[in-house]
Amino acid sequence: MGDEIECHVLPSEMSPAPVSVSFSNAAKNFVIALRVKSYNRDFDSLVIIDDISYRATLCSDALSVFDLGEHFLSTPMLSLLLNRNVNSAKELSCDFSRRAADCVWGSTESPNGNEDTEIAENQWMVGHGPLNQEKFYSLTGLNNLPDGEFAVARMETGGSTMLLSEVIRCVLNEVSIQFNLWLTGTAKLQVCLVDESTPSLLDCQPASAGPVVVDLPRIERPFRIALRAESPDQGMVIVDDIKVQVSIRGIA
Repeated sequence: MGDEIECHVLPSEMSPAPVSVSFSNAAKNFVIALRVKSYNRDFDSLVIIDDISYRATLCSDALSVFDLGEHFLSTPMLSLLLNRNVNSAKELSCDFSRRAADCVWGSTESPNGNEDTEIAENQWMVGHGPLNQEKFYSLTGLNNLPDGEFAVARMETGGSTMLLSEVIRCVLNEVSIQFNLWLTGTAKLQVCLVDESTPSLLDCQPASAGPVVVDLPRIERPFRIALRAESPDQGMVIVDDIKVQVSIRGIA
């Protein structure tokens, strides 16, 4: 057995009684041992132990709903909403590489703090790894990790935020969107159609963690696609590899 890190002596006067011991010096790569240090050879001796319970925060445990490991960080998206027209479904694809610089998706913020709009503090960002797989699994329940860069909405005190596409002027059929989704804490995600120039939600569908495929109805006016993250308390939404299938009619 290796060197002792920390020991606590339990006086025999404590027997029989519940015993509670806390260790503060051990950090990693240790074992817990129960050792009989001394006894009287002139008498029969007996040590009985029962109902051991152990509580600790392991190095692999997430310390909060935002703890994806020491190498996880998030930075602002480089993509901006410039009211450009989307001319093909392919333009709506986004894997968030290069901090989403080539994507036609952008985050929104509240202009006036109204509860019907999205709050500025909960901006969508671009997340970077590598991520701690054990912490990630403990938070999301999923083993697969985002590939490379990804979109992340972090809600420290609850609230909501939308990731919006640029304007789609006219479509010939229903909209089908697919992506990978991970959720932590109390976070949820909806996929919505949003009016072109207002935050009015025209149609929303809930999305569950994992590979997501959502079909949205065809509407006969300009619209945006929105990923609406919300959480009543602390939570985080992670999205990666957006792909959209829809026939878009060109505007002359």
